[in-house]
Amino acid sequence: MNLFITKANGNLLDKKELILNAVKKAEEHAFPKLKIDWDIDVVVTNRVYEFVIPEDGVGGRTYASNFILISINENKITENILAETLVHELCHVARWGKNDERMNTLFDGMISEGIATYFESEFVKDKSEKQLFLKTVVERSDEENEKIHEEFKDQFENKRYGY
Repeated sequence: MNLFITKANGNLLDKKELILNAVKKAEEHAFPKLKIDWDIDVVVTNRVYEFVIPEDGVGGRTYASNFILISINENKITENILAETLVHELCHVARWGKNDERMNTLFDGMISEGIATYFESEFVKDKSEKQLFLKTVVERSDEENEKIHEEFKDQFENKRYGY
């Protein structure tokens, strides 16, 4: 991975080692399992606030099979949570690197996020620290999932939806 840590405001200078360690952990886990054999640019910044999940101190978005943007709250981020986020995003990278499909509907998004979340869950299965979304999904009962399914099933083909 080609790592770019934004430097203009200087707030990430003391997080460089944490970021490097998280990238290494994610790469060692994901690359062999997903058979990623191409360059990926990863930008880590603390200035795209709308991506940051407040409870986790990090958020990510994969724009292409070779480009990930990670935004962090430098006061909250931990190495494990950052590595977990990268593993999740690398699953999207691998899928797009091997398939040209894109998410168009809510259902497509559910499948895409479900696959990445499962891959992420395998990475953190023996760790006590997990992202809020993953904890929520793992701890939710089948009955709760069925209620959610019933509520949204008529919207699966919608092309306008949010996370």
